[in-house]
Amino acid sequence: MTANGRSGGWVLARRGGAVGLERRGARAAGAGEVAVRVAFAGICRTDVRAADGELGVAEGRVLGHELGGTIAAVGAGVRGLAVGQTVSVDPRLACGRCVGCAAEEGCWRPEFLGVDRDGAFAEVLVVPASAIVAVPAGLDLRLAAYVEPVAATLAIVEAGLPQAGVGVVVGRGRIAELALLVLHAHGFSRASLVDPAALVETRGGLDFAIEAEASAALIDAVVARLRPRGTLVVKSRALGRIPIDVGAVIAKELRVVGACYGSFAAAAALLASGRVDVRPLLGRARPLVEYAEALAEARAGEGQKLFFAMEG
Repeated sequence: MTANGRSGGWVLARRGGAVGLERRGARAAGAGEVAVRVAFAGICRTDVRAADGELGVAEGRVLGHELGGTIAAVGAGVRGLAVGQTVSVDPRLACGRCVGCAAEEGCWRPEFLGVDRDGAFAEVLVVPASAIVAVPAGLDLRLAAYVEPVAATLAIVEAGLPQAGVGVVVGRGRIAELALLVLHAHGFSRASLVDPAALVETRGGLDFAIEAEASAALIDAVVARLRPRGTLVVKSRALGRIPIDVGAVIAKELRVVGACYGSFAAAAALLASGRVDVRPLLGRARPLVEYAEALAEARAGEGQKLFFAMEG
């Protein structure tokens, strides 16, 4: 790795209808940018969908958006960040063209690492300094790569739910389990995890429900079990459109809240504090050369978070 972060290396990209390894030189960190040497990159269902062509990406796009690493170089004008610092990255990059960007109130249509711009399945990644998330010194780099999922889950906590209310997370696998861990860490002691198949057996009314595995049938079942003026939190980022019974929502005066991301800084602090023990949710880390095996394992189930280890 040179001082300007340009040594480059292997990346995992989608080209010609398939994913494969490519050797690329990394560009220098320009003004306002930071080069990150990636240590671990998490594999999530968005990455698998992009790899499989279910989510369209440009030819040659480098996939991946969850990472932990260290700063390799900083561009001109970057302040408060230093080479060698442990960091994660917010994968949402401002487009610079929309009304929100013009008004400096936040991008309305951010571009996403690994989908709209080259992502984290690379030895070196260059991003705007504004996307860098500083993590506490000494935090395990695999946990640094887990900041993004925790930040995504913190959006639920910020959805205006009644802390003393009865609620459920509806879903299976690590995403639903992480949601419940984060809710409990923030005082939502009456929240529980429910398998979608068992939702019909849920007794009593619910003050809120978080869907982590959306389908039309699941949404209908949730709406039926929410108390009047209850809240449905939509979280799973389904690719297609899912119908909802608007009449039922209106009749019960329900709130429907989309939950995308909470604070990345708060996510890093939460992981460092130990208030949530995510270790049971973390699976193995494979070298990038074993991408076929890693993606196959990710397709097979979502019980644990899998990673690519870029070093060693």
